[in-house]
Amino acid sequence: MNQDDFDKEFYDLDPNDLWVYNKLQISRMLGYKCGPVGVKVLKPDNYIVRPSINFLGLGLGAHI
Repeated sequence: MNQDDFDKEFYDLDPNDLWVYNKLQISRMLGYKCGPVGVKVLKPDNYIVRPSINFLGLGLGAHI
């Protein structure tokens, strides 16, 4: 994969599909206990902190 492939994915994106890239929205839809960075957590524990929306990479070309 090269930069042009990533650019094509972004520029050809339908605005109605932006929710697919919003990890916080998807996590809530899946019923996960989640929230944006900076919000007080209900229970101290280990948590994964990631960008809510990340257009760089997107897993394009990912493989095992």
